[in-house]
Amino acid sequence: MLASYLTRLAESGGDDLQTREPPAPVLCRICERQISPWWFEKHTDLCLQEHRAEMDVQMAQENLTEHRHAIVRVLDALEARKSRSMTGEQQTGPMAEYKGMPIGPAPSAQSSPGTSLARSRERTGGFGHARARSFAVRRPQARIVELLMDLCDTAIEISTPAMKEISQQDDGDLRTQSPQSESRISQVLQWQSPSTNTLEQEQGLALLCSDTEKVAKLKVDAVFRHRRIIEYAERIRIEMAVLVQDCIDEAMRKAARIAAGRLSDSTEDETEEDILEEG
Repeated sequence: MLASYLTRLAESGGDDLQTREPPAPVLCRICERQISPWWFEKHTDLCLQEHRAEMDVQMAQENLTEHRHAIVRVLDALEARKSRSMTGEQQTGPMAEYKGMPIGPAPSAQSSPGTSLARSRERTGGFGHARARSFAVRRPQARIVELLMDLCDTAIEISTPAMKEISQQDDGDLRTQSPQSESRISQVLQWQSPSTNTLEQEQGLALLCSDTEKVAKLKVDAVFRHRRIIEYAERIRIEMAVLVQDCIDEAMRKAARIAAGRLSDSTEDETEEDILEEG
């Protein structure tokens, strides 16, 4: 397709506007964008990979959302139990549990009435310095669950990678995510679970910590895979566009030489075909 177009372009002498018009683009059924015919085959392969990677990110996002519901249920149960304890009511309500494993309140949790569980359920933008402190001391169960909520929210707020309109930076790198998402990725990767002595008697809480960290990092892994595919596809597209433009420019110069009588026909100069074969 491209070779035929370049031949027509060279033989036209550069004066035929209709000949200079590139072939009509082809609609990609995956991304529903118009693609140049000489780039269409490679685009289709890369577009399919990108689509699958994006689906993996969406699946990880759905898993995070579902896991967040489980964290909220644990917080609700801990809050209800704490309220009954503070009012002197009998502990007859349902106990906090995760996957059938109980999560009981530590004595220290009952001595901290100032802790607001409801506040922690609001979506936050990250851990903050206070929430990123080391778990060097034994913490109340409710506080640990609050921190797990923060980790889950931070992972949820990592955006799906996408090539921006102005994506090539001064250093030649391609940017597919905002600085905010980059920061959230770093927070998830740097997350440290509570110390072992905090959870050694709390199997339910230990499992909740492990699952939260796992589902958050699975989202980050999916984002990384998606991002690598997008950036690779964009680099290949740019290289192809430069190569094609070089061929077109050479064909136009050849047409000018033919028009000036310095070449009899386009078969005497095979520069375009040589460039394509090298690519």
